[in-house]
Parts: sequence; C-alpha cells; structure tokens
Amino acid sequence: MYKKTVISILILLTLIISSTITIGLSTQSNKNKVEEIETDLNLKIDSIQGVYGFIIPVNLSQEYKIQTAISKLVNELLRKDVSVYWITSDLSILSKKLNNDSISSKREFETGSYLVLMTGNKEKYNITLATSNYYKKRYEVKIFKIVELPKILRVYKLNIPKIAFYNETNVGFRSYSKNLYNAGFIYQKILSRTDILQNLTKENFNIIIWGGGNNNLTDAFKVHCSIKGFLARNKIRRFIENGGGYVGSCYGGIMAASGGYHPIGLPREFPYSGILKFLPLQLKLIDANVFKGFVGIGSLSVRIINPDNPITFGLPEIIENNNMLGGPIFIERKTGKSNTDVVAVIEDTNRDTWIWGPMMQNSIWWNSKIISYKEKIRIANRWMNYSIGKALWVTGDFGKGKVVAFGSHPEFLSSYNPYHPVGFPPRVIYNSVFYVTSDGPSTINFVN
Repeated sequence: MYKKTVISILILLTLIISSTITIGLSTQSNKNKVEEIETDLNLKIDSIQGVYGFIIPVNLSQEYKIQTAISKLVNELLRKDVSVYWITSDLSILSKKLNNDSISSKREFETGSYLVLMTGNKEKYNITLATSNYYKKRYEVKIFKIVELPKILRVYKLNIPKIAFYNETNVGFRSYSKNLYNAGFIYQKILSRTDILQNLTKENFNIIIWGGGNNNLTDAFKVHCSIKGFLARNKIRRFIENGGGYVGSCYGGIMAASGGYHPIGLPREFPYSGILKFLPLQLKLIDANVFKGFVGIGSLSVRIINPDNPITFGLPEIIENNNMLGGPIFIERKTGKSNTDVVAVIEDTNRDTWIWGPMMQNSIWWNSKIISYKEKIRIANRWMNYSIGKALWVTGDFGKGKVVAFGSHPEFLSSYNPYHPVGFPPRVIYNSVFYVTSDGPSTINFVN
C-alpha cells in the first residue's frame, strides 16, 4: 500500500512538472496571436428561379421566443446538410418575402443575420424553402429570398455543434443543456474525467462546455489534483488547441484563465489568490487572471464594448439582470500581446437586492466574529466598487480553437425576472456555441 502511494505521488509530481512546462510553451505560442486569421472562400453561385439564397434577419427587437426559434431553424438546416453563413457586418441587398415572388426591394439586414447561398442544387433549395416556410408559419420567423449578390462578404461558416458537457464534482451543466436543447442544439453528451480521456476527440465533438459550480479549493484539489484530473485537464487543452471550442461560465470561466489576481487594499479570497499561479489547476486558455469581484449573489448589468465580437450579434449595448453567483471578473495581462478580447464589462449592480453571505464561505474576514456586520458590508461594497467597469465576458483563441469565458451565468433561468423564459437574453449562449464551433472568419468572393 505504501509503495503504491509513493508511486502515485511520483507520477503526480511528474505530471505537474510536465504540465507546467507545457503551459509555459503553449501560452508563449499564443502571445502573438491577437488577430483572427482570415481566409478567402470562392463560391460559385447559381440562382434557382432567380433566387441566389435566403437570409434570416437578426435584430435587437426580436423577442426571446423568436431568438430561440431562429436558432432552431439554423440548427435544423445544418443537420439537413445546408450550408449556413453568419454575416459580420450590415448588409443592404435586393430581396423579397419568402412567399412573395412579385415584389423585390432593397432591405437592410443587421450584423449576425444568417445566410444560405444557392449553388445550383435544386434539392437544397427545396429543403431550405420548405424548412423556412415551416418556421415562418409555426414560429413567425421572418425569412427573405435574396435576388442579387454582394460583391464580397465576410462571414463565419457554421457547423453542426457537437457538444460535450464536463460533469464532475460540483460542476453544473443542466441549465446549459436544457436551454440549448430547446434551441435545436440536440447533439449533447455528458462526460466525466474518465469519459474525457476516452472520448473527447474532434471526431466526436467540436465544443466542450464547463458550467458553473462550487469552485472551493477542496473540490479543486479533489477534481484536478489527481492523476486522472491532470490527464483530463491536459486532454481538454489539446482538444481546444487542435480546433475544438470552449465555453465556460463562472467556475468554467475561472478554469479558462491563467491564474489568480488580488488587488492591493482588498481582503484576500484565498482560492482566487496567488495559489492558482503555482498549481496547474486551470486550463490557461486565455491571457487573463481572475479575481472574485462580486461576493454574494445578485444581478448586475453589463455593457458590451466590442459589438464586432460574434457573441454579441443581435444584442443590445446594455444587458440587464445577469445572474452573478460568486463568479470572477477577468484582469487582462498588462504587458505584452494578449490573446484575450474583452467583450463586455460590468456596468452596475442592484445593491438593494444583493444577497451577502452565500458564495463567501472562503472569506475569512466575512466569517470573522471580531469584525462587525456594518464593517463587513463596508468592505464588501468596496470590493464591489473595484469591479465596476471590469471585464465580465471575454473571448480568445487558443491554438486553432476558440474560447468564450463568462464570469456570470447567461445560461441560467431567471430567478429575478420570471417573465424572462431563458437567459438574458438566450441569444448570448446560442451565439457563443455557434461561434466556437464555426470556421472563419472568411471573406467570400462570389463567382456566378
């Protein structure tokens, strides 16, 4: 027994050392990757009955049920082997209504609209037309036929999302799973550490989602500081480096980061402090550290500062009622180039409804019997003030893969506004999954 224990410890130490070396090399190789690599895509377009394709508009006025229906439509077209492109800028083009062949007019379609192009395949035309008609009648989704081609277009080419959910001690996936399934993301599998080692390949999946959970230090050691935990963690890194996608929220956002951060003058939250820099617990996919910026539980508003980022397509500048359950904010690297793109920052929070206490079990100062409650609230508010304006949503590239990390819980059902059926809004998570599983961006050169 003693001999086996010693061997296990030696193996574990070897893995830690090799993992740390790998992290250093991998992070270094991504430092200079600050711009997306674009490719050219030459498409020969043949119109059918004067129609060059179909466009599904995306705009800010669409209700949540329409956002979900559009996602279902796009996913169904992908499963029927219809190519769908995601446009990255506003498009003005001659088009007509789906069932109106007599009137054509110039219409404006916003960034993030979905485009299906005809290549002369009559069967694909009939499939797209029939599927679009069904969604128009059943869900009132607006779809248009395009009767001219732009000279050039920048797009992401969408793929069928094949989703793996990481499921281990205190890691949640059900909110993501339910909301995504309802939006047509039906290819889903739940993977444990053992499953990851055996099945997490690009042939089986093109995205892994790491949801929220109780990321206390005890659980972190239990899950990650084991031989199987280190191997699974490295398998996830290789999967993303080779072109897989990653979406993480709260706990999953912490895991995407490269270390912990602690601002001077604020009390220390132990698991988020310097210990993360010395233990390879995190996946280290993005060049940013994490800080537990909002102790307790509540809702906050975020401001989108990069509307060109695909996860923001069709979203308003300010998004209210984001669920925050002890999640992180992201602190960018101050020196050198970074692979991290800050998408949205914290705008404000509703302090009147904020719940102090939960998610603060590691805060020594909060649990102290010497410090008065009034003083604790003063400290907590100072902690919160520091976080206003800091990054809450970030993206990045890791090798060939794309990464999205949230400090909040965009996947959660609303506990603060029961009139919101899913998310804030649900398009946030649909965009994230489409983005990390897509090819591109590419510039389409049309040939007809």
